[in-house]
Amino acid sequence: MNSISENSAETLNAPACVASVTVGIKAVSPNKVFKENNFARTRRVKAARQGVHWALKQISKPSFPCVVLMTRIAPSANGLDAHDNLQGSMKPHVDGVADWLGIRDDDKRITWRYNQERGADYAVRITVQADV
Repeated sequence: MNSISENSAETLNAPACVASVTVGIKAVSPNKVFKENNFARTRRVKAARQGVHWALKQISKPSFPCVVLMTRIAPSANGLDAHDNLQGSMKPHVDGVADWLGIRDDDKRITWRYNQERGADYAVRITVQADV
């Protein structure tokens, strides 16, 4: 049987609650859309923020403090640039998570982490980890 008891979970330093949601919304770098019309940008950002918020409604809210891992998934032939514009491209998605939690995105009870990986389609995976 592959279960971990409470004691071994503490030993492994594993979070007690982990939930993950993948949203099929493309994370766009702000540097790649600088010529975008302001109305188009507003629509894109609002759609990403609301899409994340509504997708997260299918899981229960975590207790605080918590860690939120934002993973950008993209079919990249040129490789992934781990440091350039990743946080900026995830800003509407971060705001959607904060809306879902009912707090500001700069709240000290949340630790934001960012990652990216290759996948077949563009998407953003949000993983929430918290100790119950």
